[in-house]
Amino acid sequence: MANKFLLYRKDPAADGGIRVNRQGGEGDGVLVSHAGVVGVYDTAADVPENPPAAGGCTYVTVEYDFDPDVELTQNLILNAAEDGFDKRWSGKTKAEQIDLDIARMRDERALELKQQHKNFITSTQTSRIAKLLGDGNWKEQKAKMQDFQAGNTQKQDALYAAIQKVRDDGNAHEGAVDALTDAAAIEAFNPEAF
Repeated sequence: MANKFLLYRKDPAADGGIRVNRQGGEGDGVLVSHAGVVGVYDTAADVPENPPAAGGCTYVTVEYDFDPDVELTQNLILNAAEDGFDKRWSGKTKAEQIDLDIARMRDERALELKQQHKNFITSTQTSRIAKLLGDGNWKEQKAKMQDFQAGNTQKQDALYAAIQKVRDDGNAHEGAVDALTDAAAIEAFNPEAF
């Protein structure tokens, strides 16, 4: 092993490098980590001086006794003092680290997919409610007018019940995807089936 200079990209989020939105800003709720080693260099002079600060990320260079035959860069997490690394999978062989990293990426992808399913369900609910109301809520206005003429609220009640059913069905479907913990089940989940 030999000392190397590792360029580490720090995520602006405090909680383990998980942040909302891939491009910064408001975002779509997708969870994604931007933290990690992005370069291994033989000398400090080889480290780029101004790496791109995409998404609000900043960088730190850490001198570290790194052996790529024994350890993955994905195993390294910047310590609190930002002068060394904690190990994600301490005491594991490189082969075990590879398996654990694949599982970690699968789990992160499952979290992203779960959020995408929830976003799809929400947008589908909104679209279905808009369709029930018609452009400019004309169907609601028509129901009110018909009810006024008939002296009751049957048309409005039916419209509002249909809207509430869309909300209830969507919320139940979102609850179903929220309850999933297995990556395969999240992948197999059909967000349109409500």
